[in-house]
Amino acid sequence: MYKGRDRRVFERVQARFTVRCMIEGGKVEFCTVTKSISGSGVSIVLLKKIAPGEILDMEIFSGDSKVGLRCRGQVVWVSDSEAGIQFIGSDLMYLGKLINDLSEREVKISF
Repeated sequence: MYKGRDRRVFERVQARFTVRCMIEGGKVEFCTVTKSISGSGVSIVLLKKIAPGEILDMEIFSGDSKVGLRCRGQVVWVSDSEAGIQFIGSDLMYLGKLINDLSEREVKISF
């Protein structure tokens, strides 16, 4: 896991969301959960081997919702048990603003 200075623009929120992923160009989906999320990326529990630099097509679900946020991300770092994914796409700035707003209101996002 990255141990250097935290350079996030958005605050990280400890949250557990369900994530459905597929490596770009792949044909097999896999599911996992988040450990934390911010407007610029997400940390996921590592259940399948992925490598830094790979692009993931992701869908992030909140609670029992059947509607998810579709997004893409690039794997930035990988440890034995988790991976850091940086979101790709300018429309995700809205997600960051929402998470910051929830953090300021001290709303806990989890199941």
